[in-house]
Amino acid sequence: MLHREADETGAVDWRQIGGLNEHGCYNTPIDPEECARIARETRAYEASFLDQAVRFRRALRDLFAQENLRYVRRTYDLLMRDFRKGAEVEVRVFHRGRFEPHRVTRAIYE
Repeated sequence: MLHREADETGAVDWRQIGGLNEHGCYNTPIDPEECARIARETRAYEASFLDQAVRFRRALRDLFAQENLRYVRRTYDLLMRDFRKGAEVEVRVFHRGRFEPHRVTRAIYE
């Protein structure tokens, strides 16, 4: 996390803070150029992540409308039970803006 904080002399500067005793550094000063670079990269990542999430949800909404689908928990539970027992099941993978069907078995993931 980046934030502005005063040091011992009262001078306010950018600081980088990681989770206390978890990772990264705590209260580490960073120069303004590095802060700006980190902020740009973070904003670009977040914008890309949100864009992908929106595209996924819109494509899913459209798929359900086009194929007259609806979510039924019981169907999901039955397919997952079969999958756990080793049966091949069809899944759809969101790739390049559309859902592509794939057949998978548990053996692939073991």
